Amino acid sequence: MIAIWETSNFQLPGGYYVKPFPTVHRVTSQGYIVYRNHRKLKPEYTGLPGQEIGKLARDGVQIYNYVDSPEIAYTGIVKGNISQFISFHFHCSIIMK
Repeated sequence: MIAIWETSNFQLPGGYYVKPFPTVHRVTSQGYIVYRNHRKLKPEYTGLPGQEIGKLARDGVQIYNYVDSPEIAYTGIVKGNISQFISFHFHCSIIMK
C-alpha cells in the first residue's frame, strides 16, 4: 500500500499516473483517477504525408503536444451521485465504485 496525498501524483509504468481527489463520505476519504499521458500530433501537422512529418521530427521540430486523458476512476462508497460528476468533469468512461 502506498499513501498518495491529494496534492500529489503517483507514476505508473507506460505513461500512466494516479491522481487522488476528495470524496464525500462520513469520514475523510478520497477517490482516484488513472490518467494516461500520451503524445498527439499538433493540429498544424495533421494531414501531412508521413515522410514530411518524419523529416520535421528529425529536424528537431516539436510536432507533438502531450495530453493527459482520464482512463479509470475509483470512488469507493460515497454520498451522492459522484459518477455523473466524474463523467462530466473528467470525461472518464470507466468509473468504479
